[in-house]
Amino acid sequence: MLLSQFISLKKEKNSCVQIRWFTMAQTANLFSLTGILFSLRFDA
Repeated sequence: MLLSQFISLKKEKNSCVQIRWFTMAQTANLFSLTGILFSLRFDA
């Protein structure tokens, strides 16, 4: 996430909803990444 993108995101009308959705997407990515890492670790 670039700083300029974040600033433009904050300037928009529905910024709160978008930021909330973005953080939800980020946490989902984190969970899937950790799941992949754990499965790789247990497989090896």
